[in-house]
Amino acid sequence: MADSPRGRTVVLSIHQPGARIVKMFDAVLLLAAGSVLHHGSVDALGSLLADAGLRLPPHVDTVEFAIDSVDDLRIHLHRHQRRDRCTLQQLFHQHKLIQAADDDKRLDRSHGHDDGYANSWPREVAVLSQRFFRNVARTRQLFACRTVCMLIAGLALGSIFYDLGDDKAAERVGLFAFLLTFLLSSTTEALPVFLQEREILAKETSSGAYRVSAYAVANAAVFLPFQLVLAAVFATPAYWLTGLRRTAPAFGYFMLLIWLVLYTANSVVVCFAAAAPDFVVGNAAIQGVMGSFFLFSGYFITKSAMPAYWVPMHYLSLFKWPFEAMLLNEFGGRCVARAMGVCVATGDEVLRREGIGEECRWRNVGVMVGFVVFYRVLGYAVLRVRCALTLKGAAARSALSSPCCFSSNPKP
Repeated sequence: MADSPRGRTVVLSIHQPGARIVKMFDAVLLLAAGSVLHHGSVDALGSLLADAGLRLPPHVDTVEFAIDSVDDLRIHLHRHQRRDRCTLQQLFHQHKLIQAADDDKRLDRSHGHDDGYANSWPREVAVLSQRFFRNVARTRQLFACRTVCMLIAGLALGSIFYDLGDDKAAERVGLFAFLLTFLLSSTTEALPVFLQEREILAKETSSGAYRVSAYAVANAAVFLPFQLVLAAVFATPAYWLTGLRRTAPAFGYFMLLIWLVLYTANSVVVCFAAAAPDFVVGNAAIQGVMGSFFLFSGYFITKSAMPAYWVPMHYLSLFKWPFEAMLLNEFGGRCVARAMGVCVATGDEVLRREGIGEECRWRNVGVMVGFVVFYRVLGYAVLRVRCALTLKGAAARSALSSPCCFSSNPKP
């Protein structure tokens, strides 16, 4: 049964097995008063009984006779001072020490070959991606609620900023600023889920089920389609109801930015969930970081007006790059100010004075992708360190809390 084609391990409870079934056992563990009397094959158990001077009666099973002779075996082992026998608690502690050492080696080899793992790295990524996808599909209420909220938010923004005219440039800028604030700060509800998954990850990687890198890649890949659905549900009503540039390329670029913004926010949450000790600390850290990013985005104060020592924060802001890209997508090549029917200022001129040119269109997209990669890699590094520390801590606690069992042959 253990050689099942599906690779499953079957656990059975057999009461009073017969002699034919006992012969199929690979090993027998005989316990008494919390101590291990025998751990080995059935033939070795028969030898132990013979050494103790216990003759096996005819037509009697070895295991059954050993159970009936437990008291005699204990006296025999005590008389010969068999120090190689351990208590059950000591045996478990020794097993934990060996398992922790093996798990530590597996973790160190997570970037190497497939030694120590049942599956290859691509196979692990595929299986974990399938599992994550099923977990999201099983929590339909959560995803449906998130989708409905995004749809309502898109309709609300479209109704508030409905059909902005060409002379409403300030209102369009305010729309982009609020839109980014809402999207980047509305993904913290996934933080508790990632915190729970972190505990599962530590247990499964400690048993050598898969590599930490496979988990990180699968987690990053499985959320791409779901974030795309949310981006489409939000961007479609918000874009067309507000009267932004009514061209298919402009709308496609806008939806790409929304998708990247949602995925960047998800990556930030994953990174902080890997490092934060609990939800309260993680949520506070995320809100504080997002608030500082919004402050240095260039909406409240331009880069030229910032003190020199704060300018690096301007470039690290997650708001800056999609905000500039949206401004370029909306105002590039359009007139933003007219006097007596004559265009007195174009969007390109205004944007160029702020250092935003046509070259920023795809450069900013590349920077946003870079932020996604950075936070995903950082989250993976933190998870890897946490898993390694968990394994070492478990091994150290086991070594301190359990006495060692040494094997020594009794002197004649």
